[in-house]
Amino acid sequence: MAIEVSQLSPQQSMLMAAYDTAKPLRPKSYLNMFTDKAAIASDTTILEVDIIKYKNIQAEIVKKGEGGKKIAAPQYFTRMKMTPGDIVANQVLTSKELELMQAGETSTFRIGGKTIQTGMQLMARKTEWLKESIEQTKNAMCAEAVTNGIVYNTDKNDFMDYGIPAAVAMTYDNTTVFLAKLLEHFSEFRKINGATQTRSLLGIDLAKKILGDTLFQDTMYKMGYTNIAQNITVDQMGFLIGVFLGKTLEQSDFAPDKNGVDIVKGNQIKLIDTTKLVAGYAALEVKVNAEAAPDLWKGDIWVDVDTGSKQIAKSTLFAKSGFFPVILDANAIYTIDVDVK
Repeated sequence: MAIEVSQLSPQQSMLMAAYDTAKPLRPKSYLNMFTDKAAIASDTTILEVDIIKYKNIQAEIVKKGEGGKKIAAPQYFTRMKMTPGDIVANQVLTSKELELMQAGETSTFRIGGKTIQTGMQLMARKTEWLKESIEQTKNAMCAEAVTNGIVYNTDKNDFMDYGIPAAVAMTYDNTTVFLAKLLEHFSEFRKINGATQTRSLLGIDLAKKILGDTLFQDTMYKMGYTNIAQNITVDQMGFLIGVFLGKTLEQSDFAPDKNGVDIVKGNQIKLIDTTKLVAGYAALEVKVNAEAAPDLWKGDIWVDVDTGSKQIAKSTLFAKSGFFPVILDANAIYTIDVDVK
């Protein structure tokens, strides 16, 4: 039986609320591609998703009164199962910090004539760090998914490979009419997907090359070039290159892994239909208290305090999530490897 909201302690309810309202400390542009729409959630620790495999769906035209041919229907979807690993962040709490964070604490401080609860202030700061840590990991997972079509669960031997198509090649030298080449790939994406891409991302090496390319600049100028786009986020504006045929060209955002190495390749172009990218969440195995048996929490995040053992005199504030990036259609990510001369 799954854990209900009513079973949460007052302290844990406050922790969950503090986590939900914590502000992001840095942009998460890859994560945003997956979380800007309704998520896919599982009521178990296993996530099941229908992946699009066949899109050429056309009904027959027959004479009045006649039925269609008895033919085997193509397999439009393939059901894939994945077991996401838990994304976990921890912070050690001192006995004083734990005391201050207890629900109903009354320790106050006046700043600018206003009274604040020091425990709530501490809780907000601690949960903000937990959230930022988890969100950065989620962003790196999404960047890996977009770049390589792979999402790792716990280590390099435990992963989900969505099988995005191999990159196509393109050469870019001083004689290349870059926009003409790009148009060919825009058209190919449309032919494969039946729709145009929603994002056009250029690696940093390409961004630097075209911004110094007088032929590119001259062509864009003659076509009524603009570097002002509508309805894009603040994150995207920071990397805006220009608008071509109604599509915003952006420099790919940086996405460091846990070692600080950028996952995104500088010489690639990514055309992406982000409507096919969604966030998946598996249920989490948790305990409401130390004595309780493990149970399932059907939520995107679990935040709690582990008071540890009698032998080890410390407590740990922790949060964990069963998040997993889902690519509903592998063809929605079109990759161009550019040989920059």
